[in-house]
Order: sequence, then C-alpha cells, then structure tokens
Amino acid sequence: MANGEHPTFETVAGMHGFLTDRAIQAALEAGYLLERGTWEPANIRHASYTLRLGSRVEVSRYEDNQRETRQRVTTNLISGGKALLLRPGDSALLYSLENLRLPACVLGFTVARGLLFVESLSPENTFVDPGSRRR
Repeated sequence: MANGEHPTFETVAGMHGFLTDRAIQAALEAGYLLERGTWEPANIRHASYTLRLGSRVEVSRYEDNQRETRQRVTTNLISGGKALLLRPGDSALLYSLENLRLPACVLGFTVARGLLFVESLSPENTFVDPGSRRR
C-alpha cells in the first residue's frame, strides 16, 4: 500500500461467505483474525484455523456436592504436571494460546473436535462476535 497505509481486511481477504485457507493465511499475515506472534501457519485448515489449548483453565464446581455453593477455581496447566480432574457437574473454561483480533465484518464459529467427545466431554459449539478481542 502507498504511504505505509495498512490494508483493510476486505482488501486482504476478499469478501466471502466463509474464508478459505488462503484468505485466512493472508488475513493472519496482515495482522487480522489473530494477534501477531500467537498463531501457527500449520494450524490453518481448509476453511478454518485450529486453536491450541493454553495453560489457563477456569473450573466452576460445586463444593461437597452442595448446589448452593458453586466455586470457581483458576488453574494453570503444566506440561507433564498433575492431570486436571473434572467431576460430574463441573464446567471448565479453556483459554487458547492464540489471541483473537476479529475485524468488525467477521463472525467466528467454534466447533468442538470429535476427540473431546471420546473423552466424555461435551464442549459447547458457539460463535465469536465480530470485532472481538479476546485472550
């Protein structure tokens, strides 16, 4: 771009219903979708990007099976460290290594991988708001 202007997302990725792997790659390289330095090119797949699990996990659980005493505990996972135990009724909020930086014209979708269901987990498929900035 002339005079050091930063290209718009639409110029970099084009206007699509869904972004292709090439459009995702171009957008990431231009500083869109995910914060620079937090994404890996190998995680770009067809029309998606596979987020990686970070070390921060927030678990919400009932103490001593008492429904009125729900407690939130924040844990940092350590590679090779103690396993995270989830009990029936617990819910866990997992954080990715990537930091989201969606433009105002992009809606993101999170889709659980089948491997999680094999582990008896029921992850939530949801969306990421346009313009979202999340860690």
